[in-house]
Amino acid sequence: MKIPHRIIYEGGKVGRGASQPSYGLLNVIVKHSDNKRRFMVSNEIVALGFAQYLHLPVPPGGVVMNRAGTQPRFFSLEIFPDGPKPTPHADPAVIADKFTALCWGITLFDALLINKDRRPGNLAYDEKFDAIAIFDHGNCLFGTPGRQKIRNHVDLIGTGDHCLEKNLKRATGYKGWIEAIRDIPDAFIRNTVARGEGVGYSRDDCQFISEQLISRKARLHEFVLKQIEKFASLPPAERKKIQELTF
Repeated sequence: MKIPHRIIYEGGKVGRGASQPSYGLLNVIVKHSDNKRRFMVSNEIVALGFAQYLHLPVPPGGVVMNRAGTQPRFFSLEIFPDGPKPTPHADPAVIADKFTALCWGITLFDALLINKDRRPGNLAYDEKFDAIAIFDHGNCLFGTPGRQKIRNHVDLIGTGDHCLEKNLKRATGYKGWIEAIRDIPDAFIRNTVARGEGVGYSRDDCQFISEQLISRKARLHEFVLKQIEKFASLPPAERKKIQELTF
């Protein structure tokens, strides 16, 4: 297994212990909320939880406080440390063809969380690892507007001008990902959304989002069928495979 993250410094020992742990440093990418992007940190940490549950290629991360201890920050590990900087954008057409099943997972994950910002700039590919990574989920769920964004997409797939969905040419993997998302436990949804409380979301916001996601996970296939034309590269035979599925 090739791991696309690296410790940049390993130093003194933490203390006594059979495992002999030591201190280390990692390069991380840091984001914060502000008056214009009030939900940046909460959107990111909740999206991370769902991506990890689905085993999608998202960098590990979490929430920490800034150095002064006055404001929360979302961080994620730097990806592909040996590659050029900034990380090169992936070609969505190439990625959708090479990793078709995985790209269905990414697309349906974005649909669940109403992420309208999947573009080449937050989809990376590294030849050394022969792997892709997804990141930058601050615009999912509440985005910038808040609850109204979710209300506006109650009956829609909610993926905007998605760089992968319009390049998918096969239905390979679609059924499995729909089933995986439908099977996400309601309790997991509530607990994961609760990670956003206090770093952007209120308790009422968390309840609202959880209820919407519990509904969306069961209706994703319906949303795809309703807007099947968004999958413009799917040939009629592949489109028919999706349209004939029942859940």
